[in-house]
Amino acid sequence: MHGSDFTRDLGSVSLAGLRVGLPSVAGYFDPETSTRGLARAIDVLENAGATVVPTEIEEAALLSIYHNYKPLLAGSMAADLADYFAATDAPIATLAEVVTFNNQDLAKYAPYGQDLLELAVTDVMDPAEHTRQSELRRATAQTIIRQTAREHQLNVILSFDNLFSLFYAAAGTPAVVVPIGADESGQPHGATFVGIETGTDAHLLAIAYAFEQAIGLGAVPDLGD
Repeated sequence: MHGSDFTRDLGSVSLAGLRVGLPSVAGYFDPETSTRGLARAIDVLENAGATVVPTEIEEAALLSIYHNYKPLLAGSMAADLADYFAATDAPIATLAEVVTFNNQDLAKYAPYGQDLLELAVTDVMDPAEHTRQSELRRATAQTIIRQTAREHQLNVILSFDNLFSLFYAAAGTPAVVVPIGADESGQPHGATFVGIETGTDAHLLAIAYAFEQAIGLGAVPDLGD
């Protein structure tokens, strides 16, 4: 996808007529929580002529992707990041250096901790096993997304914040988050649009763009210095 013009389809998609899936998994992310969080987004979509369709994904399907995912996520991170640092002439060369840097001031540089980074430094997975597990999860996640879309005739899937992240990350399908405002505490939230198929980035961005225009959140946040 490198070199692709992802702006080429902006303005080409209407929300009217779209069927938007709102997934839930019992005990993990339920429709009530998602609906409350996405209330504004759902109103905007429905007022624009889209149909929001609650969908249910079996818990066993979720567990097949979520089970033991951290070692898989960490398993190739050190090597992948080293390659990225080398390709970009970064001032550091390894993930271990990142961990050391963060440890200088965890509250500032890693306020949510860096357990996964530390795991990735020490727990490197055999490349063949990493590939096998990745391909298995990818096939499972793609099947779940495609079957859900086919069963409910969906054009796109909608999720609250990152609740659906491991599904689309494992499947390799595109996802884009559009701000939908903040809650009472000031915590910002987003509507995450997820593509059904891989390689549909431009089309998904067009859907997100149409939604962004409809919801009308134009304020630029003050990020400070």
